Amino acid sequence: MATAIAETAQAFSGVIKFADASVDQFQRAMLGVSKRLEDELQDIMAAFTVENGRFVGDKRTVARLSKLQADVNRALKKSGYPQATETFIGRYPKLGKQVQGAWKKATGVHLPFTTADTGALRAVTGAQFEAFANIGTQGAAQLTDMLTRAVVGDGSWSAMTNQLKLVVAGTGRRDKLGRGMFRHAETLADTAMAQTNRVMDGMQGKAAGIKRWVYNGPTDKVVRPFCERLMKQVADDATWTRKAIDGLDNSRAEGGAGAGKGSAFTQAGGWNCRHRWLPVVEEERAAA
Repeated sequence: MATAIAETAQAFSGVIKFADASVDQFQRAMLGVSKRLEDELQDIMAAFTVENGRFVGDKRTVARLSKLQADVNRALKKSGYPQATETFIGRYPKLGKQVQGAWKKATGVHLPFTTADTGALRAVTGAQFEAFANIGTQGAAQLTDMLTRAVVGDGSWSAMTNQLKLVVAGTGRRDKLGRGMFRHAETLADTAMAQTNRVMDGMQGKAAGIKRWVYNGPTDKVVRPFCERLMKQVADDATWTRKAIDGLDNSRAEGGAGAGKGSAFTQAGGWNCRHRWLPVVEEERAAA
């Protein structure tokens, strides 16, 4: 059993490398987005009156406040955030080809996506676009509120500058290591790529007539209890039907990071999960 899993995992290794490279590319893009947004916000702040290092609520400042929301939204757009998310999701067709290639290696059969599959993937993509957009909208609203409070309250220019930097860029080299507004975008990118991959695997598995699946991934110090429990069962040669997988509870109460909604097939252990479901192909090959 272990040998068969290792062989199947090897067939899918290219998919994992492609997904990881795509997320890394997005994370690098977010570093540039953060820097450009910081610069844009500094330009916005320069339009307000400042005396002795503090904002002054004069007529000029009050007039600028009425345009602040629109200015911040424009700054977010000019930072390149929308383009970065479009570029990331634009890699999904290549992900699909990688997935098809992996399944051909594992089963020996090329399995094209059906019209229904394509429609379902389009719906998944649309939902992810909306999720990325919501992160931008919420971040822009937070920045607008912060600036408004600072200006109206005669706040410190330098303190506001530092606070904006913390909110936009976070405290770590990569945003997800800090508190930056884009850390959720990076988490979403990692999770979205993995979930889209699993959705594609489900489609390919259905086309291939796969009856059983095996959980696969690391068993290190940061593995979640939900995933650790399944991996221990795999060590005892456990496999699952799709129906059984759909019945698993990956919520926090059960040691996962899922919302307790949707299938553990596409969510695995939840946000940022590094595990996946591999098809059990030995019996299918034998039948062929």
